Amino acid sequence: MRVDRFIHRHGATPDWHWYDAALFSVAAQAIRLGLGALVRSIRGASVSPRAVMEQDATYTADLRQPFFAPPGVAFAPTWTFNNICSLWAAMRVLRLPPDTPGRQEYLSSQAASWLLFVSFDALYAGLRSPINGAGCTLAYFALTVRSIRVARSRLDDPKLALALVPLLIWLLLAGATAIAQALWNRDELYSVGPLLTPASRWIKHDR
Repeated sequence: MRVDRFIHRHGATPDWHWYDAALFSVAAQAIRLGLGALVRSIRGASVSPRAVMEQDATYTADLRQPFFAPPGVAFAPTWTFNNICSLWAAMRVLRLPPDTPGRQEYLSSQAASWLLFVSFDALYAGLRSPINGAGCTLAYFALTVRSIRVARSRLDDPKLALALVPLLIWLLLAGATAIAQALWNRDELYSVGPLLTPASRWIKHDR
């Protein structure tokens, strides 16, 4: 049964609102920054917000990246849009009865996705590990695919699936970029790499 039909038929009153999603987003960002600061403090690096941004930007810019890697300025607006879509979808599913087929599967996939989101900066730039970055990105992609499949096959909600398509496209590009970074650069955490030396034509030079 589709979400729209259920709400219309049963007159369900939402227990979740837009401000719940906003509070969750703020909490997720706070946890993300906190984990990043914790990792950097262990490494003996500065944990001030400005220093963290500068260090992360410098680290990323120094990595070999493929020519198709998205520009740094694209990340903030893209992730803001993707997170808004993801939270809208999550609120839509949370409003369903707890025993709705597929509800728990969808929410568990999204919970794991958000765990990856809040820990990514710490695991990737904080630990100076392109391998961690690739692993997190590919896992996020797999969880997003699972969420879309559940939305279509179990929840029978095309709007829900469509809301995650922009995130899926972004993660497809980010995943390819992350794999290249993991192969082409030194991983300080694991003390390995680079595993491959790319041809100059594959490397992004306008950084």
